[in-house]
Amino acid sequence: MRKFLSLMAVTAIALSANAERSPFQDKNYLDWGSLKLVGNQLSNKNGDPIQLKGWSTYSLNYKGSCYGEEQWTLMKQYGANIVRLAMPIDDSNDGGSYLAKPDYFKSLIKQSIEEIEKLDMYCIVDWHI
Repeated sequence: MRKFLSLMAVTAIALSANAERSPFQDKNYLDWGSLKLVGNQLSNKNGDPIQLKGWSTYSLNYKGSCYGEEQWTLMKQYGANIVRLAMPIDDSNDGGSYLAKPDYFKSLIKQSIEEIEKLDMYCIVDWHI
């Protein structure tokens, strides 16, 4: 058992020592600019391939702490360069949707986009129809 654990430890060290840093690490919209498709590859303003990494808010109509400046900052610290804001259009279950409260959701989306932009990250507003 001791030999097995030693072998596993050596293997883990060897694998982590050989891990390459991603060329997309720490890249953001100030580096990449407007995105476009080149063939089927998402690319930066120069046509170079890129990779977006991030999280979704699940749905903005649920009251919780999955959105806000602290959460965007935490996402960035974990390596995200994009945030997806999931926007419900009509949720008849709780009335917490854009159609029920348009002013509230417009304000929330605008504020979120501004906070995400300050962190130099991309933002997708995903309208759930």
